[in-house]
Amino acid sequence: MVFSPGRPYDVPALPGPYSFSVNQGRTQVYYGNPEVLPEEVVKADIPVTVRRMQGARGISTGTTPDWLAFAIHAQFNLMVSNEAIQDRFYKKLFTLQGRRHTFYNGAAWHTQDSSVLWQFTEGYVLPILLAS
Repeated sequence: MVFSPGRPYDVPALPGPYSFSVNQGRTQVYYGNPEVLPEEVVKADIPVTVRRMQGARGISTGTTPDWLAFAIHAQFNLMVSNEAIQDRFYKKLFTLQGRRHTFYNGAAWHTQDSSVLWQFTEGYVLPILLAS
């Protein structure tokens, strides 16, 4: 995860990478922007950002990444503005749970992590659903 101290909620400035993770020697990068950007723009910016971060930490910057895979998930990871969060968007959203015996789950409620979504379903939604 990339943290940006001094920014609201420590969220990095966009456009740019906002999460890096390493698995089996491969680095996965999540890149965000409020509007869809062309693939070429994103592919050009990621190595520049990585080299800048490496340089700031005194790490050799002589290598160029190879792309194993690249995917655009436009309109997949929708976000709420800082102002909406401050205006209690998620509290308002959560009040919909159980209204008219309807329950919601998915990426609008939590990150794109199925294990967390299942925990939420089993630990919160199912008990209320079964009790209603």
